Amino acid sequence: MNRSNFVKSVMRDVVDMANINNYFYVLPVEHILSGFFCEMTPRGAYVWRFIYPLFDTSDEIHLLYSQRLDYPEDYIDFEKVDKSNLAAVFCERIENKVERARSMATLHNFCSYCEGRAALLEHELSQMAYGFALLLLDQNERACDFLNRAKNYLRGSHKERCIKVLQLLSQEPEGAKRLILNWEDENKYKLGVRTI
Repeated sequence: MNRSNFVKSVMRDVVDMANINNYFYVLPVEHILSGFFCEMTPRGAYVWRFIYPLFDTSDEIHLLYSQRLDYPEDYIDFEKVDKSNLAAVFCERIENKVERARSMATLHNFCSYCEGRAALLEHELSQMAYGFALLLLDQNERACDFLNRAKNYLRGSHKERCIKVLQLLSQEPEGAKRLILNWEDENKYKLGVRTI
């Protein structure tokens, strides 16, 4: 089954979800994409629970905040499943996990998720995204701590954005929030995110 047919088949079977390629996310969307990703390999397909904050400053969706579902239970082995049935089996694998994905699509739950994964908050990009989320939740002091940690390791445009937010945060916190929300809107447009 080619990717286009796979996506069409999945989208026929799921409710209140949208997609960007093989990323299927729950609706409605505000700040966080939360859903499932199908990683296809020649021998099978791995199913991921993905979370992606739309204020992340990367150029495309990535799996930094995500977790691959259990192997072998949620792995789709092409020796056991015909590729023509991939979409149906993928939908079966995610069916009882959709409500959990829906619950993760909030700023509060994104922050709780990050806090529960210490290794995630050691990565500079996730430190910055977590700091942005804290700022949007009016936790400015904690946001500042994480953004200062991140800026020491970030490079290029990521570092520039982090520094810009820190500068605005010290002068005009509402301006820092607006800047983050503007980047989020740009990301939604660039990625073609459907919000409702």
